[in-house]
Amino acid sequence: MVTQVRDSLSYQIEELGLDCPALEGNQMFSNLRNRLRHFFFQQEDHRRSKSPFSRTVQPSKTSTVDFSFKMELHRGLKRLLREVIVIK
Repeated sequence: MVTQVRDSLSYQIEELGLDCPALEGNQMFSNLRNRLRHFFFQQEDHRRSKSPFSRTVQPSKTSTVDFSFKMELHRGLKRLLREVIVIK
């Protein structure tokens, strides 16, 4: 599945949006970018495993936070990281 996700157009667009040669050596930038990459795979796994007939998100037994909330958090992180890239 990892290869399929990396070959997808949406992943390639995400990677281009998070590319910044000026911040390449910055450890904080690398950690945040890796976190967003990892979450992209989790989001794709969640999307693919979800039944097309179920419209409600069932709470996970292992997680206390709803996945849609995690999606909102990472969307905000991505937006802020892109602002940093534009400033640099």
